[in-house]
Amino acid sequence: MKSWSPYPVTTVPRIVTVIFLTLTLAGCSGTAAPIAPSVVEQLPSDVSLISKPAALVETSREVNTFPLVNGSFTLTLSAADGSVGTVTGTYTGEAVVSQHGNGTVTLAPQITQTSGIGSTITAIEAEGTRSFIDEGAFALSLRLTSSLAKSPLRVTVRGMSHVSCSASHRIRVTLHGTDSTRGFLDITADLQHEVERTGCGFP
Repeated sequence: MKSWSPYPVTTVPRIVTVIFLTLTLAGCSGTAAPIAPSVVEQLPSDVSLISKPAALVETSREVNTFPLVNGSFTLTLSAADGSVGTVTGTYTGEAVVSQHGNGTVTLAPQITQTSGIGSTITAIEAEGTRSFIDEGAFALSLRLTSSLAKSPLRVTVRGMSHVSCSASHRIRVTLHGTDSTRGFLDITADLQHEVERTGCGFP
């Protein structure tokens, strides 16, 4: 007989941040793997928990906040004249999700390295919407301060996010998106972070 113990988590309806096995069954065994929160919104009543090792915990809180930690990013820039460059760095953030599934995020990027035309970028501000703690589409608005421009360059990167399980047993979110500023600049953004107050990969 093998048993599992509950792991304290907070989730919200429609956007599920932690899905893993939390039950005790005689004579059964198995492991739980992270499932994309956007994939599972509720468990049908006729589904066996043995074949579907997932348990949802919903709360009545109207808004839930999830810190984003261990974030890293790379921006790849390509200008109309053929110039290219990169901006890499780290970030922390906070995702706020309502019980209706509406999510916003604020990131605090710190630039650690630049190259090419990316060397002109001196600061970044970032805010996003939608899937930053689960799988799905996302939009990230960037405000890029450049040493060559009087006013910041504003771009909105759009793409898809995917989830996996980190070594620290938190949900890890990987995001990839692109944007083009009307022929002047093409930008590709790759980001990755872990979501606190979540858990995954427990036997």
